[in-house]
Amino acid sequence: MFREQKRVQKEIWEKMALMITSALGLVAALAWNEAIQAAFRQYLSTTDALMGKFLYALIVTALAVTIAYYVGKLFGNANEPPKSAMG
Repeated sequence: MFREQKRVQKEIWEKMALMITSALGLVAALAWNEAIQAAFRQYLSTTDALMGKFLYALIVTALAVTIAYYVGKLFGNANEPPKSAMG
């Protein structure tokens, strides 16, 4: 019983740490979003605001996909089955 309680307590703390880290990541992402938008407004002052937003979304999406790809390669993909040494 005591071991089960300790295991559950450890899991709760791990989940809380993950949520706090995720929240801080979201705050950082929102700050970068504001900075990038301000840079777009200053350097790419387009007359068509809608076109500027689409351009911004396209560039940010391409950047996010590229970074996610390389981070996945760096840390390995958790969804892939382990590769055997023979095949």
